[in-house]
Amino acid sequence: MTAKHNVDPGEGITFTSFGSSQGACYRPLASEWFLHPKLDLAVMPVECSEAPTPIYPVGVARVLARTITLGYPLIATTDAPYLLAHGGELNAIVRNYKGEESLIISNLVAPGNSGGPVLDEAGLCVGMVVRALESKHEGGMSTANAALPSSAILAFIAPFLA
Repeated sequence: MTAKHNVDPGEGITFTSFGSSQGACYRPLASEWFLHPKLDLAVMPVECSEAPTPIYPVGVARVLARTITLGYPLIATTDAPYLLAHGGELNAIVRNYKGEESLIISNLVAPGNSGGPVLDEAGLCVGMVVRALESKHEGGMSTANAALPSSAILAFIAPFLA
């Protein structure tokens, strides 16, 4: 079983093209996305028409740090998707039964936030929104919003940065 829900070839999701940014054009170097075997991550190596300046504005997650999530969840009665920011805090750093680490955040997230960054108060990326963890128990339902830590993302993309 995998955690994929954003880039899943089984759902017919395929690469079409990249746009340009500030005059630079990007060309894919592969015909298919490289998918993480367990986590909801995918990477596409690209060639840039200009020399890119790599930046890795990542931070270290700290419990009770203020957080901001960014994403494009659907908003009722609006005419298009809009970038939505939500403030919250990092409530816990947890591991599941497989030893995979997640950040538990209090930020309000919804479908459309998945894949969006979790920023700390300095604007550094400490993670990426992936899912809501729900459990039904006697007395009701509990929900916690989860993010992948930036360290897991960097470990996955490192081989593609050379």
